[in-house]
Amino acid sequence: MASISIEFYDGGTGIITASFMDETGVATTPSALVWTLMTSSREIVNGREDVIVSPIDSTVEIVLSGNDLRYSDSPARIIRFDGLYNSSLGVDLPIVDYAVFKILDVPEPV
Repeated sequence: MASISIEFYDGGTGIITASFMDETGVATTPSALVWTLMTSSREIVNGREDVIVSPIDSTVEIVLSGNDLRYSDSPARIIRFDGLYNSSLGVDLPIVDYAVFKILDVPEPV
């Protein structure tokens, strides 16, 4: 599991940076990559299921904003990555990884 130590604000904008490595720890560029955004109860958020990453590199940035980050839906999100990569051990080896992050409720003025 990837680790994200960032907390995003309700309805704001957040950028998740994901880096991919092969089994030896060397940066690798996936041959295919998608991501899915879910609540902590595994419900798809804002239609963000199997979103194709393009262009793909060994490090990618995913921009989340607005309804992607609604506290009222759930105070936590899961972002899951699925893809394929090639290495000296094989072709089209699966990538399956995820990270959990929090959404902070923004107080309304009184």
